[in-house]
Order: sequence, then C-alpha cells, then structure tokens
Amino acid sequence: MSRRVRAAVLGYYGRWNLGDDLMARDVAAELRASGREVRLLSGDAYLGRVLSGADVTVAPRSLMGLLRALAWCDELVFAGGTIFHDSFNDAEFADYRRHLQLYAALFRLTRLAGKRVRLVGVGLGPLRREAARRPARSALGSADTLYVRDAASLAEAKALGAHAKLILGPDLSLMGAENLVTIGQTRHPEQRLGLSLLDMSPFLPDQDSHVFWDTICEAVGETLTARPDLHLTLFAFWTAPDRPNDSAIAERFKQALPETVRNRVWICAYEGEPDRVVDAMADCQAIVATRFHAAVLAQALGRPYAVIPYNRKVSDFADACGLPKALRLPGDRPASVDEAREVLNALLDSKSAPPMDASMEAGKARQAVAQALETSS
Repeated sequence: MSRRVRAAVLGYYGRWNLGDDLMARDVAAELRASGREVRLLSGDAYLGRVLSGADVTVAPRSLMGLLRALAWCDELVFAGGTIFHDSFNDAEFADYRRHLQLYAALFRLTRLAGKRVRLVGVGLGPLRREAARRPARSALGSADTLYVRDAASLAEAKALGAHAKLILGPDLSLMGAENLVTIGQTRHPEQRLGLSLLDMSPFLPDQDSHVFWDTICEAVGETLTARPDLHLTLFAFWTAPDRPNDSAIAERFKQALPETVRNRVWICAYEGEPDRVVDAMADCQAIVATRFHAAVLAQALGRPYAVIPYNRKVSDFADACGLPKALRLPGDRPASVDEAREVLNALLDSKSAPPMDASMEAGKARQAVAQALETSS
C-alpha cells in the first residue's frame, strides 16, 4: 500500500486572528478529505482546540518546527492570507520587507529539497515597490500551483511573470459558506450594530492614523444617542497578546463614546473560539467591516454591511459582491463626520446583504482547492 501524501500547512495560523483560524479549520478538513496526512504549523497551541476532530497534527511554528515539517513532508501548502503586499507605510514596510524575503527564501529552499510548493487561496498585492515585487516574484517562481482569491491578485501574478498553474477562486473561508448561511438564517438579529476595528498606524501617516477613528466614533455616538434601542458590538478579530491589537483599539473607541451610551456597548474579542464570534456577528442587524473577514462573514451571514477598505482586498471583495458606494467609507484617510453619518444611516436602513449562493461559493472554493492540490506531471 502506498504511503499517503504528507502536507505541511503554513499560514498565519494560531496567531489569534479569527479569519486565519477559520481558514485553518476548513483547509485542514479539506486536505484530510483529499487523503493527505496533515501537519499544520501554529503560532500557539490553542489552535489544537479549534481544529479538534480534524485529525491533523498541530506543530509549533518555530524554526525547528518548520525544518522538521519540511524534512517530513512531500509538499508545503501555504494557504490563505495576503502575505505578499506593500500596503504599509514606509516605516512599517522597512521591517515587513524582511518577512517577504524570508518567505521567498523558504519557498526556494522547499523546491531545492525536492518538495512541491502550493500557494492556495492567497491574495497578492498591491505591490507598488520593487522591494516588494522582487521577493514576490521569487516566491511565485518557486510555486507549483497558485490559487488566488480575486481577479486583482490574478493580474498581479501575471504581471510578475508567474509560471505556476494559476487558479482563480473564492476566499478559503467560503468553503464553510453553507454553514454560515444557515447560522444567519436561524439566528434572529437584534437591534445591534457591529463594527470591526483595527490599528491604522501601519497603513497611514501618523497624522491620519492617530485621528482615523475619531470622526467615526463621533458619528456612532450620535447614532446610538438618536436610537436608544440600538446596541453596539465592537469586534476585535486580531487579539495577539503583548502587541497593539484590535482589542486595544476597541477599548479606546468605547471610552471615546458618550458616557450615556457606553452601557449599550460590548467588545467581542476573539479568544480562540471562532464560533462564538460568528454567532455574535449573526446577532447584529448590520455590520461595519474594516477587517477583510468581517466583510466575508457579514456577506455569508446575510447581514447588511458597509466597508472601510484599509487594504485593496477589502474593496476588491466589495466590488465582487456589488456593494454600493453608499456603503463604503474611505480607508486611506479619516472620514468626515458627515460621511460616517451618511453611511451609518444608509446601512441601518438596509434590509439585507447582496445575495450569496452559498452552495455555489462553497463548491467553487472546494473545486479550486482540489485543482491546486493536483499533482503536476
């Protein structure tokens, strides 16, 4: 009997990021369904609980853990996320470029060791600097297959001269779209607005990032005051300890709201339990999504949503879903209070998200994964 294919799976997993951990769960299940033996590298051991029942081995994401996984595996599967981009401001990118170089070196080392490299469900770009394009070009040159999650990423791959088998499909989190739609249909939303936040300082100049949330906070405070039955949930999708995470931004946002409305504000922070956060999103009548996966989840749950596109991937997703301009706030500068007020009013008057064919999206994602895992001749 031939040995099963061994897949080492790498991504931003086990790093207290809701979207990435949701993808880890679906990717692990899909790889196991394909008959592979799976070793998933995680930044923290809590991910073992998230993957409970998936029949995968969770290994530490460390230099030694990575080297052992590469020696063990037949293929390295890098799944989900947007690693190769340069959305950051100059100061942040000066540090981030080293990560790009390390990933490019890792993929090259994997190929030199005679292993396959599969990039599955990833985003690419924007890549405005040559210092970002160079390692991205090298990384794509090491890939056997490249499955990208949007048309803009596909265009970036072609512009970089990628020779890998190219596949276009949905975001990996939509492999679970059918379940998300069911949750959205069975949980009845409350009079509650959801808002996902993040630290804008890595993306904007200091003078803009320091005040980015101020006008939105003022407009939200006005809205809560004018609608005394409306509650607010602040979602912290990324909660890595000992770092300036979404929870810190959410707490500052709450404290900046009028004292008279704070008793109607709840911070829902991701604590390694994805289903709890998904249920909390389904309890909202409408959602303002800054995090990419906040928009994806809102769409799948059937909740009206607006976006704050801090990164091109958010606006690309909104475009693909046909989200109207009236439900988009700027992500490249602070909005005015009037802009924020208009979007909030339009959002709360909306009845539903643009329709999603959950079975179709889930099927397209699974088909794209299957194509990306096909062994090249």
